[in-house]
Formats: sequence, structure tokens, C-alpha cells
Amino acid sequence: MASFKSNIWKMYVFKFLVSLHFIGGVIVPFFLDWGQISFTQIMILQSFFVFSLFILEIPTGAIADYFGRKTSLMFAAIATTSAALVYSSYPSFYIFY
Repeated sequence: MASFKSNIWKMYVFKFLVSLHFIGGVIVPFFLDWGQISFTQIMILQSFFVFSLFILEIPTGAIADYFGRKTSLMFAAIATTSAALVYSSYPSFYIFY
């Protein structure tokens, strides 16, 4: 039981840091200035992002059920890191998409 309680605070810290959304404050200027895309294209990207969240929620739960929650969170962190690298690789709407 002691190891269970020691992991709870780690999950609280993880959830807190993920929910801060540090990227939210700089994403629009990033797309407008460096990405050279229009505000309409930014909203298309945002719509695609929200739709993807909706669609990928079930497979993410299945992965967590099969491999475990910690592994699923690790996969999510790897995917987020690779997405940030791809986003910053070349300014193009289609790469952002």
C-alpha cells in the first residue's frame, strides 16, 4: 500500500503540469509569425486537433488497459515530444496539420 500512495503525488504533479498548457499562450503567434499561416488556417488546425482528441480517446484507453496507465502516459509524452519537433522543423500548414 505504501508504493500506491507514493505514486499518487506523482500523478497529481503530472496532471498539474500537463493541464497548464504552456504552449497555449504562444501557439497563435508561433503559427502567425514563424509558420506564416492565416488565422483561418490556425482555426482549421485547432478543429483538427479537437477532432483528433475526440477520436483517439478510445484507443488511448485501450492502450492503457492493455499496457498499463504508466506506459500509456509514457507513449503520450513521446508523441508530444515528437510532435513538438515536427512542428518546429519547417513552417508549413501541411506539416502542422
